[in-house]
Amino acid sequence: MPTGETWHPSLRTGLLLTHEDLSPGFLLDRGLDPVTTLWLDTTTSLSPLIPAGHVGAFAAGATADVTSRWAARLGDWAGSVRDPAAVANWAIEAGLDQIVTPYAPVGPAAARIRDIQALLPDIPVICVLRTYDAAAWPHATKGFFRFRGSIPTLIEEMANSPDT
Repeated sequence: MPTGETWHPSLRTGLLLTHEDLSPGFLLDRGLDPVTTLWLDTTTSLSPLIPAGHVGAFAAGATADVTSRWAARLGDWAGSVRDPAAVANWAIEAGLDQIVTPYAPVGPAAARIRDIQALLPDIPVICVLRTYDAAAWPHATKGFFRFRGSIPTLIEEMANSPDT
């Protein structure tokens, strides 16, 4: 069960977004103040085949919306990359002390984040878990039908959570 990590607010920080979580508000509301933000585009890795063009276009449009709405709080917008080595170059060129990203449990984004961590042994990649994900995770062990009994309690907790 993941617990998520905590960033150090005094360090020079980059925010790494992926198509799996384009809602940085919970991080920004917790005090994250990135000097730069980058989108790691993993949409071409969503299938062993070539994903339909509209998949990447949708993710790019969603990213453009996020960066427009949150522009004042994202630091310098660094654009998008697909290669973990390009993320490593971004971090080094920007002089980052840490990279913060929403927690990705599985999938292409999680795999690329592990690759980035291997490329940057001296720059931590902090994967932050939302409060409601941490609350739900212990109940998600036996499939949906056992999980659904926990949903009313989780909804009540979410109503009182700053991450909603």
